[in-house]
Amino acid sequence: MTNTERHDQTPIQPAGNAGEFLEELLSGLPEWLKEPLIEYSRQIVAGIVILLLAVALWSGYSSYDRNQENMAATALGTALEKNDPVARASALKEVIRAHSHSEAARHALLLLAAAERDAGKIDKAKKLFSQARTKYDKDSICFQSAVMGEAYIDEQTGDDKSAAKGFQIPADKELGLEAIALLDLARVQAELGNKEQALSAYNRFLALKPASKSLDFVRYQIMKLS
Repeated sequence: MTNTERHDQTPIQPAGNAGEFLEELLSGLPEWLKEPLIEYSRQIVAGIVILLLAVALWSGYSSYDRNQENMAATALGTALEKNDPVARASALKEVIRAHSHSEAARHALLLLAAAERDAGKIDKAKKLFSQARTKYDKDSICFQSAVMGEAYIDEQTGDDKSAAKGFQIPADKELGLEAIALLDLARVQAELGNKEQALSAYNRFLALKPASKSLDFVRYQIMKLS
């Protein structure tokens, strides 16, 4: 598949609809968390990773009710405010070191993996995503986020078969990531030449999100594959 065809398959930011798609992904979050994440996503190459972690991050913040957790949450928030990627990564590492037993540290591990990926440190990022997977229950949204982070790296490095296996995991769960996972699964299956599997994933997305703002994009991809 050519680079042009790969670009055409990308569901993350369909032409002319990127802002709406980001808003749709974050629609369930409170404004105080949604707006900074949208702004942060514009500063990094793979904004979709941080968006996928948004729900996991919010679940952690909403559960902080002890002083130590509040301190850890504050440190994590401060890390996210840093615009310089190197400074942000350093601050995230400090959260992990200083608050190792907190929920914030676990989320910082995911965020650090995303930051390393966006800095081009692919091998390090994959190790961090793999490490993050061990910190969560397999039926948690945080585990699914780590799986998707690894799958994006697999796709980026040309291992579409592994990427498809990775995207299949959250696509088959009902934890809030299944819609975007189905679009990603459809894309890599199409890249692999598996048209039936790609069509199945796109049709599952339509059944799941019949009123999605991405319907025109999905229908166009189905038309191309049919």
